[in-house]
Amino acid sequence: MCHAERVTQRRDHDKRSCLLAAQTGCGAGGWPRHGATSVRLRRNAATVPDEILMPNTPFPKRCNAVRILQASGHSIIIFTQERPSMSQKDLGFVRRSYFPTMIFQIDVPEPEELNKKLLASIYAERERDKKGISRSNIPALGGWHSHNDLYKSKEYADLVGLIGNATDMISKDLGYADSHTIRIGTMWSIINPPGCVNRAHVHPGCLWSGVYYIQAPENCGSIEFIEPRTVHLMNQAKFQPNKKRSRENWTKVRYTPVAGRMIIFPAWLYHAVDPNETKETGDAGNRVIISFNLNQVKKS
Repeated sequence: MCHAERVTQRRDHDKRSCLLAAQTGCGAGGWPRHGATSVRLRRNAATVPDEILMPNTPFPKRCNAVRILQASGHSIIIFTQERPSMSQKDLGFVRRSYFPTMIFQIDVPEPEELNKKLLASIYAERERDKKGISRSNIPALGGWHSHNDLYKSKEYADLVGLIGNATDMISKDLGYADSHTIRIGTMWSIINPPGCVNRAHVHPGCLWSGVYYIQAPENCGSIEFIEPRTVHLMNQAKFQPNKKRSRENWTKVRYTPVAGRMIIFPAWLYHAVDPNETKETGDAGNRVIISFNLNQVKKS
């Protein structure tokens, strides 16, 4: 803030006013008061001698001054302290992030025995219901999608328990109400042989969705999540070439499937599965997963 000291002289030819005007050059700062007839301005006033200032008045040596000549013949001289120029390092610069898109990754230790049992149950289900249903999968390419209530079958009880453990951690991490819990609403399996994909889609009617990888041969198709704020895709900023962007500026993210890994993500987040391009043949080349939808419900 500017610091000002006003000195009023009886007439503009007053000795003190003339001396001050001569030594300071009537430097700039301030605006004319009502009734003023002229203002003499000059930037970067010289050092003002102590004897010119009012007695017992502290004031910085380096200042600007404005001398205002009023119609009455009186003069007003206003001193203002110079504001130092600011550099970037002087500015308070803070970056905050809001409205994050959270994706949780849970890795099951030593999942081989569990996955072997799940794989046998899924192939048995496909044998029972060869047609399956059509959702994001493309049956014409050979992709198979089971019915949606696998969580009710005892063969999947171990996986249901693991999903419960994962959602308990998510609830605690996010501070969800103790009066509610996250429960499975639907659960299904998908088998993608080589050449199969899943179209981009969301999961309406639920809070979170997830996938658990049972069999994932190399190059069997990553899951791709897409920037949900489509306005950001309409007019993208230019970034440094040949340099990896910060994670906050990504518009897509891919997860490579790993057997025994679980991914839980917002149900509204658009996602798709890349083509299965594995070199494996037969059932060994299948990308086999179990997906599920989750909702928060009141504890009974």
